[in-house]
Amino acid sequence: MKGPTNNSLNRIESVLDYIENSLHLPLSLEDLASKSCWSRWQLQRIFQEYTQQNVASYVRQQKLSKAAELVLANGNRMIDIAYMLGFGSEISFSRAFKSYFNMSPKQYQKRGLRMGIKKPLTKSPFTESQLNSLFVQIRIEHLPNMTIYGVENKIKGIASAAPDYMNTVPDTWKKFETFSKAQHIVTDQYFGVISADDAEQEGQLTYLAGTAIPLQEAAHIDLTDQDYAVLSFEGPTEMFAKIVEWFVFFWLPNSEYELWDGHELEVYKKQIDKSRLDVEYWLPILQKATVKK
Repeated sequence: MKGPTNNSLNRIESVLDYIENSLHLPLSLEDLASKSCWSRWQLQRIFQEYTQQNVASYVRQQKLSKAAELVLANGNRMIDIAYMLGFGSEISFSRAFKSYFNMSPKQYQKRGLRMGIKKPLTKSPFTESQLNSLFVQIRIEHLPNMTIYGVENKIKGIASAAPDYMNTVPDTWKKFETFSKAQHIVTDQYFGVISADDAEQEGQLTYLAGTAIPLQEAAHIDLTDQDYAVLSFEGPTEMFAKIVEWFVFFWLPNSEYELWDGHELEVYKKQIDKSRLDVEYWLPILQKATVKK
């Protein structure tokens, strides 16, 4: 991708803002092209180039993610939600919802869990050369009760006066790698669990590197079912802490959610290139309106 121009980037941000504030409208490609002052072909090409998403798919995603939140809210009828989000009928809304979430709106409502909800794209705080992306998208998921087994260590996090996590976290993973190999554990998913429960001083945390597979003589942490805001990251190892800091200290305070009691998680796939990470950061959340003061 060529370096983005300020004019094009500003126009894409304007289109994203218009979509977010106009979900009650049909939001046809013609309408969005008119708002962007590009042709339909130009809008589709530049939107895809800058966001790695298709225009029509993004609009559908945002409408149905908003619908999922409304379905879980009390007092909303399905037909009202359909018209609130620019669908022509309850039938067309239900069909689109089921296609996206693999269940009907009523089934989603009955289950009562926030899953698969994607928040609007947000401009990345870093350059494309640093993160290989101009925009960040957070999603909302629900994690059921589970136990993570592994190796624990005390670390000093970003709130500490003398952070040491850049060294202590990799050391913990090295110890876990040795420990898990001795038990012949093979998995494609690993968890870093961050806990402040037993912090003896400000900024000190407990970090557990592990897996959901039971391990003998391992430390373990029980995770209770909880809603999470999830940040996906794929990029240079040294940038991960910076994007997490943005996630916690900028995105979260400006969202409709608050940090809630619970463990923060790093969810890793099997790492091939040690200089780059493929990881998700999970923050336990509640909607601000539901937080009991």
